Amino acid sequence: MKNIVMIYCDELRCDALGCYGNPYGIKTPNIDSLAERGTIFDNCFCSSPVCVPSRYGMLTGKDPVHTGVYHNEAALPSFRLKEEHVTFPEILSSHGWKTASFGKTHLPPRKTPVFDVENHQGGSMNLGIQIKSEAKNIMSLPGTFQSVLAADYPEDKKYDPEWVTDNGLEWMKEQTKPFFIRFSYLQPHTPIVVPREYTERLDDISFDDTVSYYETSRFERRFGEVCDISGIAAADAARMRKYYYAMVLWIDDQVKRIRETLEELGIMEETDILFTADHGASRGENGALAKQTFRPESHRIPLIICSDAIRPGRRRDMCSNLSVAPAVLRMCGLKSQGIFDGCDLAEEEGGPGEIYSIVGYGMKSSRAFPNKVQGTWYGERGWPQRACIRTERYRLDLNTRLENEWAGPEDEDLYFTDRAADPDETRNLAGEPKYREIVRTMREKLITYSRRQRRVEEAEVYLDGKILAEMKEIAKG
Repeated sequence: MKNIVMIYCDELRCDALGCYGNPYGIKTPNIDSLAERGTIFDNCFCSSPVCVPSRYGMLTGKDPVHTGVYHNEAALPSFRLKEEHVTFPEILSSHGWKTASFGKTHLPPRKTPVFDVENHQGGSMNLGIQIKSEAKNIMSLPGTFQSVLAADYPEDKKYDPEWVTDNGLEWMKEQTKPFFIRFSYLQPHTPIVVPREYTERLDDISFDDTVSYYETSRFERRFGEVCDISGIAAADAARMRKYYYAMVLWIDDQVKRIRETLEELGIMEETDILFTADHGASRGENGALAKQTFRPESHRIPLIICSDAIRPGRRRDMCSNLSVAPAVLRMCGLKSQGIFDGCDLAEEEGGPGEIYSIVGYGMKSSRAFPNKVQGTWYGERGWPQRACIRTERYRLDLNTRLENEWAGPEDEDLYFTDRAADPDETRNLAGEPKYREIVRTMREKLITYSRRQRRVEEAEVYLDGKILAEMKEIAKG
């Protein structure tokens, strides 16, 4: 019976890692070493480019359209899961594995615990300090998006996220039976408050100091307007990127600590390792910050697996984070019995050929940033729900629900791109005649997918002042 170590990051984009081609030549040697000896997936995408639906989808292997978890409002106390789908840690526990998670969770309210042991220390948004008064050199943004994108952690205090690693390693040392452990880091999610030693490693690199804008969709344009960073100074644009990549260097050091402990305990050979993230993050591409769009820096996620159950090497077949659940069971020698929506990564390269994703509730009260109650659609309408279909070559996405109704053709805001002709996905090719039939077929598939979704009442995801205050308290841990 194998031990499984899962290293789980938040807002980690692929190109932050050396093994995925970091644009600045930055190496992440410990993560890169996992990729060298394991399997690295080049075309893995999240089922929803926001925290709660992606995290719940990863644990259950269930597509958001089957769970009703489409955005972070699903973590509200008022939200009710229509069905508590079994999670893969629960399955492992029922077959003799001891399971534990350390750090961030961020799931819908559940009656049934997911893990045998759950410790949130080190996973809170406040990083264990009063950020505004204790962090140093906080970068001030010009617009309304006031999350901290660059600041120095106080030198006289222990870096609070290290508790995730500390507590996880101590638990791991105490185990006498096969275990599954998840190190669930908030990092490199905002607030980006970094120990100075990590930014100093990058002092010799010149980071891009521009904000880019593309002709893609009204959805992406409006999201950029909500992020409101068009007036950012060039030095600050470069700094927000530097601090983001510095935060990834800290993650790489945590991977080193985990691997060294496995070696010290003499259990490396009987332990499989899985490294991934819930979604990526934009850093000025198309005027955007954070996640929520289907741009590659937000939608694409790293997935690295070191296991004899999965053929090593580099793979380009399509997959999503819904495949993590069946992959872990395969690594443990258990059968998934067809209960998951994700494909089996242990099968020969080929996969499903296409993957689907969805984000948002499309209610009158919906906002682009629910936790800030910020970001309306044009005309002060609620933020739309949007869905995406991807193949290895093509991407198509459109609005599916708006103001509690199915979006009509006038509100679909269809976007289509050919990654062979436009690998950075910066142009909308939906109107070009040569793609007409491909666009028609993909649009029909995507609309069929979105119409299967489990419906949610607006009262379950409505953010009033009282609920927002409760959310803030929960975020503090």
